[in-house]
Amino acid sequence: MKKYFLLSALLAFLASFPVFAVPYADIELKSKLNGDGTYTYKLEINNQGPILSNVATPPWHTIWTSSGVIDAGGKQLNDDDNIVLFGIDTGRDDILITMIKNKDSGLHGTEEAGWADSDNDGTKNQVVAWHPPFGPWPEGTAITHGESVEVSFTANVKLDKVLIWIGGSDDDVIWVEGNDMAEDTFGIYDGTTGHYLATFFERHIHVKHKKMKKHEHENDDD
Repeated sequence: MKKYFLLSALLAFLASFPVFAVPYADIELKSKLNGDGTYTYKLEINNQGPILSNVATPPWHTIWTSSGVIDAGGKQLNDDDNIVLFGIDTGRDDILITMIKNKDSGLHGTEEAGWADSDNDGTKNQVVAWHPPFGPWPEGTAITHGESVEVSFTANVKLDKVLIWIGGSDDDVIWVEGNDMAEDTFGIYDGTTGHYLATFFERHIHVKHKKMKKHEHENDDD
């Protein structure tokens, strides 16, 4: 019943927002207050695999690459069986992020600038992102259908609602050096070959907060 409810919610989401790529996953983000006043956030993702077929960008879609604005309309977005990168847009640009970790997944975690500027002050939101070593990455580092991954990070503020984005692909390389590459909310686009090498799905979620117990150590992400 839970799975059907989540699927219905996703389809309603897709009908309401201009999001067409659908590498789908069960997502849960929990936080714990540490003794020093910081918060440790634990993200768990379970890959549910692709749930829609024949998905494409709108016919009028364009994308900005190093060669300028090029046509990217009607491009297929079905190459998403494996999850190869994902991240959290914090919605802020003024927080301290530390202790970015993965749990035996082989993923590389980093803080970087996102696409959005929530407060319109000219500074992009802070994003915490994870991905395998960029390509070709070692076998087994992509999150296949049915597999789960757990990662975490620490921040000096309490986050209540964030944007999670997930990138899916069946390719071993999703960024080809020397090609006319670009990235947008649909995925990673190779303008030289005219294909999206990875597709993105975005979803806003609320953080589940947990208060620190006396016996728990600060920054313990078990």
